Amino acid sequence: MALRGLRPRIISFSLYWLLGTIVILAGYLLFIAPHPHPDFSMPDLLLGISYSLIYAELAAIGLLATVRSERSENQLSEEIKKFRKFAKEIEEGPKGVDEDTSKNLTRLGESIADSIDDEPASGIKDLDERLTTWVDEFEEETDFIGRKQKVKSDEFSDITDDLYTFV
Repeated sequence: MALRGLRPRIISFSLYWLLGTIVILAGYLLFIAPHPHPDFSMPDLLLGISYSLIYAELAAIGLLATVRSERSENQLSEEIKKFRKFAKEIEEGPKGVDEDTSKNLTRLGESIADSIDDEPASGIKDLDERLTTWVDEFEEETDFIGRKQKVKSDEFSDITDDLYTFV
């Protein structure tokens, strides 16, 4: 869900405010209204409302983080599969491989490295740096044989093994 305009942000804020209000009202009707209770002062009421709204907002933030993480994981998974496909084309030989294949491989490598760098809990130390270094070295190779050797290297094999943890 993209909140890029003023209207979607106002709608989102209003819906979350409504959610907090409904939670407060439901809690009052279920737990407080049916039972005898002491009189509440205005500060008590405001404190209860504040806690309920904060709880609703924290729940909404957690839900948004989960949705964004799932979406970015799916995109990252697709990019890794394409990256491996282009690498396999280069590895198999020069037939059917054009300059776009190498450009796509480097573009995807940079994109994957950026995505991994942005992922807070990737679990794989320095993978983004190793991938960026490998992509830079791959770009420096001017001929097909050098690029093919970079794709067949142990370093690339280790990087792709680590990347498959995201697929």
